[in-house]
Amino acid sequence: MSFSSSDFFRLFFKELERLDIPYVVLHSYDRFPEAISSDVDYSVLTDDLPKLAGIQCTLAESHGWRLAHGIESHIYAYYSVVIDAKDPRSFLQLDACSHYVEGSSFFLKDAALLNDRRRYRDFYVPAPAVEFAYLLAKTFGKDQPLAPRLAHLRNLWERDPAKTEEQFCNLCGTAQGTLAEWFARPDFEGCVFLTTMMEINNREHPVFLATVRHLANIRGYLRELADAAGVADAERFARQWHILMKGSIMAAAEGDASAAGAARELGVLLLR
Repeated sequence: MSFSSSDFFRLFFKELERLDIPYVVLHSYDRFPEAISSDVDYSVLTDDLPKLAGIQCTLAESHGWRLAHGIESHIYAYYSVVIDAKDPRSFLQLDACSHYVEGSSFFLKDAALLNDRRRYRDFYVPAPAVEFAYLLAKTFGKDQPLAPRLAHLRNLWERDPAKTEEQFCNLCGTAQGTLAEWFARPDFEGCVFLTTMMEINNREHPVFLATVRHLANIRGYLRELADAAGVADAERFARQWHILMKGSIMAAAEGDASAAGAARELGVLLLR
């Protein structure tokens, strides 16, 4: 029987355990290792990060595979691809981090990611509260939509409410209320970036920086629409329209049920 990507997964993490290198497979592990459709995101201690390439290379070559690609993709991270030398269609992508950092934002320390890890099948995964924090930080850091992760985030919260609440407050502050209130809000995804930015009054905080990037992406989309519509100064228009949007959202949060209508009237003036 040929050596598969599932086999490499099992042996690699077994080898980390033999070498006393603590790790966690961070998310999307429910069907691992039988079904691996994307990168395997995992975390180790910072001191162990430089050891991974040598371990993967030795393990691969001992089973007719090769370490085809390995790169420090960004600070505190190492991305690698191992392949079957005889059949390159069989491969495994491994994406390691120690501290979790996205761009210039430092979200979670390595020790925090490994804290209270638990056994799942033949490998280790994070504690529910830690996985919650990682996925929420990843959503902020990569400007990803929150909706696809909601069900899983709720499940993680329900498994350990107290510790998950603590992680949530560490990342987002207290403006969002409790997690029970947050999940119950029908409009939370639309306002979470604004309210979080207002709560975290620190322009160097990683979540603050992530919300600023998210809002900048919205402004960029508005600029593209303005360009397509033939607006003379699309950059200036997008900035003004975005200010109007944010103001109406905050006014609605205050209880002004007619905020959207008032914003529409001002929008008409901008378009003239």
